[in-house]
Parts: sequence; structure tokens; C-alpha cells
Amino acid sequence: MGQLMTELIGQVENGADHDTSPVRFRAPRTGLEIDLSAFSRKRDRNTANSGTVLG
Repeated sequence: MGQLMTELIGQVENGADHDTSPVRFRAPRTGLEIDLSAFSRKRDRNTANSGTVLG
């Protein structure tokens, strides 16, 4: 998780617009690509939950 967040933060701080073109992360062990659009500020809000960290 730390590597994933490091990639996301690093790209955004270097000018990437994560809201219009979500960052993708390649997992080092599996080689699978992970779409990080769930961390976009413009993602659709899940109105079925409380909107808190308790969910």
C-alpha cells in the first residue's frame, strides 16, 4: 500500500492530473496494473453509506 500511495502522490506532485486521467500502478510482485481512480476527488460518491471512515 505504501508503494501505491507513493506512486500516486509522486505523480500528482509532478503535475499529473489524477482527476481527469487516473494514475495506474503496476504491482511489483504480480505485474498487475491497478487503476487508482478510486482515490480521485471527482469519483462518484457512494450514497448507500454514511460517508464516514466507519462506512
